[in-house]
Amino acid sequence: MNNWSTKIRTEKTSRCFLFLLIFVMSVFFHSVKAQQIDSSQKTFPFWAPSGDRFAFVSWDESEDNIWIADINGDNARNLTFNVNGNKFSPKWSPDERYIAFNVAYRDSDQEESSSDLYIINLETDEITNLTDRISAVVVSEDFAWSPNAEYLAFGIGYDSYQRDVWVANIADNTLTNVSKAGDKFNSYPIWLSDDSLLYTRTDQHSSEDQLFITRIDENDEELIINDDILVFALSPDKEYIAYIPLPTPQALTTMTIFSIKLNQVVKEVDGNFGYSLLKWSPNGDEILFEVPSNAGTDIMTFNWDTEVFTNLTGCSCESHRNPVWSPNGQYILYQSDKSGTSGIWLMEKDGANPTEITFHQ
Repeated sequence: MNNWSTKIRTEKTSRCFLFLLIFVMSVFFHSVKAQQIDSSQKTFPFWAPSGDRFAFVSWDESEDNIWIADINGDNARNLTFNVNGNKFSPKWSPDERYIAFNVAYRDSDQEESSSDLYIINLETDEITNLTDRISAVVVSEDFAWSPNAEYLAFGIGYDSYQRDVWVANIADNTLTNVSKAGDKFNSYPIWLSDDSLLYTRTDQHSSEDQLFITRIDENDEELIINDDILVFALSPDKEYIAYIPLPTPQALTTMTIFSIKLNQVVKEVDGNFGYSLLKWSPNGDEILFEVPSNAGTDIMTFNWDTEVFTNLTGCSCESHRNPVWSPNGQYILYQSDKSGTSGIWLMEKDGANPTEITFHQ
């Protein structure tokens, strides 16, 4: 009896010591991992459609990964630690079930870098490479989800002069080339509806840039704007297109507003819009963009009704990049090096109360 008692006490002591050792080791490794995360750069913020979470890229000299977190920075989770390559440009699907992202890498058998488009199922953590069947190509980061979350449109470049717009069906992983423009350069696909796309086309021979609409089920296309277009954005009501013309020797000074219904230009706005992507607010009354300022980059808005420009970050030597509207239009996420290292920040739509939120514990 005493032997059993001694044996039981010994086993209990061993188990307690083992649990204590595991606890200490877990705290240690968690601390080390947290320090690694806190020292990394955070870029490419993207809101979840519900507005209570966001995705971003965390990277350092050794690796980069796609993370998600609550809007206050809590409950951060690395989604792509088991995916090789440089991960960037996370974009949440409208139904919040998936996140799509780019992965760039250099294969040992290829002379030039290539990249693929991936999705991760947030319910199962399953990761799928959508474009691995198309070898030796570069998938552009200007990909877009369809409103019903059933398709992804993206550009595939074969060289510096040729790019096609493709569509991936998420359900069966089929791929369709919807532009088929030969040696022309097609880019910036944006969904006009669940079955139609807008995209730009550059003719390398004539240097002409045009904007087209194509229906993915009929594979036909229609010319919408015959102008030199650098970047463009579709208004939330799908009635207007804002675009910046290609650069001129005088610099980029104009944004043009085109009415799809009227099929004509309805407004031209003078201002230094830089090379930034344009992003309409959810209610359509403002356009968000970034501009070079001193030795840094600032974030600005243009009000559609008042035609007033507002600098949200102030003229500074800091870099404020990649701004995105919250789903309700009241807040803006962006990346900034204001604290010395690039992190994800949150501010109100008028620029008030800027706060760093990535791992701000």
